[in-house]
Amino acid sequence: MSTLMRRLGWALCLAALCRTDSQARARICLDVNLRFNEQAPPAALVESMQQEAAAIWKTYGIDLRWEDSSAPPPGGAVLFDVLLDQSHHSELRAVLGDARLPAQPSRYVPIRLDRQAIEDVLRMVTFEQLSHLTRHANIREEDVGRALGRVLAHELGHALLATGEHRAIGLMRPAFSGEELLAGRRDLYDLSAADVARLASIRRGQLEPASR
Repeated sequence: MSTLMRRLGWALCLAALCRTDSQARARICLDVNLRFNEQAPPAALVESMQQEAAAIWKTYGIDLRWEDSSAPPPGGAVLFDVLLDQSHHSELRAVLGDARLPAQPSRYVPIRLDRQAIEDVLRMVTFEQLSHLTRHANIREEDVGRALGRVLAHELGHALLATGEHRAIGLMRPAFSGEELLAGRRDLYDLSAADVARLASIRRGQLEPASR
């Protein structure tokens, strides 16, 4: 197991095997604790968020296993601690989410998603754009959830790729527009070829994690 896997506490999901070209390869199973700083959002939003983040990373051999706790996991028992921040502020906020990568070996990475900031970005989409992208006239809970899932997938990328750097396109680009967050196209959230190679090197233990 690589240095990064040992540092972050990755667990091999031994029961989850996929076969590619007649060869079995173990997938990586990651524990994600999801909690809220206010009342739990609608189930449709949460389900959409979880499905989108999981679908993006499943392509790269990463399975997300969801936990549900109202408090941070004790002693880093769960790998990723995701707080869905639903606080309301009057000003527009540019940061949709953030992940604090540990400078020292740690068993979990805190991630914060700003629901209000993400909804503010979605509201910048015009009625015509919304109708074209979603085939309906109003932003639904599923749309917000999908956008949250994409931002979460990006923040997970910083931890899994062990870097704070961004790319010009794809999942690890530095900013998402409302149109991109609502788009049905998931290929907008692919990893670059360089990041696919980096992830493979980390999993083989051939690359040390970089600090953010």
